[in-house]
Amino acid sequence: MARIRTVKPEFFRHEDLQDLEASNIGKYPMLVFAGLWTLCDKAGRFEWRPRQIKLDILPFLPFEMEETLNILKDAGFIKKYTSDGKDYGLIPTFQNHQRITGKELQSSERYPAPPEKQKRSTRETPETQPESQEKEKEKEKEKEKERESNTSQDVFILPSWIPKETWKSYLNVRKKKKAADTPYALNLVISELLKIKETHNHDPVEVLNKSITSGWADVYPLKNGGNGNGGSGYTGGKSKTFGQTGGAQSDGEPWPADREY
Repeated sequence: MARIRTVKPEFFRHEDLQDLEASNIGKYPMLVFAGLWTLCDKAGRFEWRPRQIKLDILPFLPFEMEETLNILKDAGFIKKYTSDGKDYGLIPTFQNHQRITGKELQSSERYPAPPEKQKRSTRETPETQPESQEKEKEKEKEKEKERESNTSQDVFILPSWIPKETWKSYLNVRKKKKAADTPYALNLVISELLKIKETHNHDPVEVLNKSITSGWADVYPLKNGGNGNGGSGYTGGKSKTFGQTGGAQSDGEPWPADREY
């Protein structure tokens, strides 16, 4: 049975969760993560039953709950464990998101602890929760400063909606053009693809294929909409993508005004 939980303003500024959401369009990891709070006991544990969870969280949206749970697990937001032959999930930071009070605080934990945690409680007391929350905020601030000072250390995760072979071919083109292949630069490519999709409704894979066949290190809107969707393409002038300085290409050559994007 789902419980009423709270959502703090900081949740909507969680950078890592939003990065995960952007990398997994249509999988809703951010909303599912918050939804799992309502299914947890006071220790942040829940039954790992994807089909049952789907009935409680976003039941009318077409996506595979098990795939989204695995996305959250691989990113470290939740953990999966087995106890007495049954699968369970654990949100390690549950106490940072929720403060348990009233009857629930006095009640026993509903689900068994992970095997490695049997001898040690994972639940913080109400008195220590504010301190834990402050430490978590400090860690987030430190991470944010680190990202701002050295974006080249960002992690790049290829979105599931881009075929690996297509991406591999595109990286070969960038390599020939001597374009940057840092996580930061590649994340900019993904951001630009999403922007083109949102603005022009152009298929990101078609956009990539056009760059591959044309030998471009960057990505641009398709002329005449490509597959017939979206609006008109780029018609010349300065590009708003990366790997460029002013009106020059990443290889130093000026942009041709008659290029067909």
